[in-house]
Amino acid sequence: MATADIETDDADFGTDRVRIQIKMNRSFSAFDEAAKSRYLADLAAVAGCTQAQFHQQIFIRGCVKHELEVPRVIAKRLLQMFEQACKTLEAEGGDAPEDALQREALEEFRQFVAAHGVDAVNVFHTLTLQVTENAPRKAAIFVHGWRGAADSFGHMPGWIEEQTGWKTDVFTYPTGLWGNSPSISLVAAALDNWIRARFEGATLAIVGHSMGGVVVRKMITEQIISDAPLDVRLAVMCASPHTGTLASLLRLIPTLDSVQLRELDQDSTFLFDLNKYWNWWVHKHKAGAITTKSVIAQQDGVVALNSAAGLDSAPLVVLGADHRSIVKPASAQDLAVARMASWINAIA
Repeated sequence: MATADIETDDADFGTDRVRIQIKMNRSFSAFDEAAKSRYLADLAAVAGCTQAQFHQQIFIRGCVKHELEVPRVIAKRLLQMFEQACKTLEAEGGDAPEDALQREALEEFRQFVAAHGVDAVNVFHTLTLQVTENAPRKAAIFVHGWRGAADSFGHMPGWIEEQTGWKTDVFTYPTGLWGNSPSISLVAAALDNWIRARFEGATLAIVGHSMGGVVVRKMITEQIISDAPLDVRLAVMCASPHTGTLASLLRLIPTLDSVQLRELDQDSTFLFDLNKYWNWWVHKHKAGAITTKSVIAQQDGVVALNSAAGLDSAPLVVLGADHRSIVKPASAQDLAVARMASWINAIA
């Protein structure tokens, strides 16, 4: 299992905590420090968070029981995945795309359940009350790309907020050549958690740059199997490699070991599966529910124009823009800023 952490803190997922218990059908005497370390790393991976979000945790003897406090969004995700995994395992399983997507989305969690003998996830009580009166009703979320950061969009989020009145924020995650580089699926799960904690119940517009657009597409397709899907009305992919990048750095630099780069390769099975479900989702759900747009940088030297266009029959092409400047414009009157603001303002 992939166990790279998503670097977040309690402020990202809110201060409202819930106590949960995870029961494992395994021997406590054999549950040594190495086994405990593997379990905690795997738990953080499937929950889309880090071990820093695990508070007041204890392990109870007998069959191993793990009691801990986690942010409410983490508790909801774990309980939902466990219930869905049990239903999926018990059911015959259909051939509909939703059924196939659910099986694939829950595969990592099923591996976690099997590896650690998990046979119950219970939610106990709320420890604090969450104040949501001031939560934004409309929010535009920006997701940076590979090796990006909070400043990848420059002044664009602020300009969008000024022109639309929507609250804007940037979701950040670890990414780079070496070291902590969690899979796109894990980043998408963390994005889902982050949005639910900060913008619960809000109408959403999401802008993804480069690999961030792939993260956005993965997160949106996962809403199909969510009991409470996010209210996403607009998804904008800027210079995003729908069919992979021009050349895989893994082929050029064999010593690199980045799961994110492997998944962005033109021949990756991850992109193949994501595009299959994305194409199906767009044709089934797009009309009247969500608008999807592609923005292309005319001088992009990283992502091919056809790859950046995706399924958008009328993508926005910004002349003179390159892979980075497409989301870091020089002025509030930039074409990309103006068009994104107009798309957001058009949301009912």
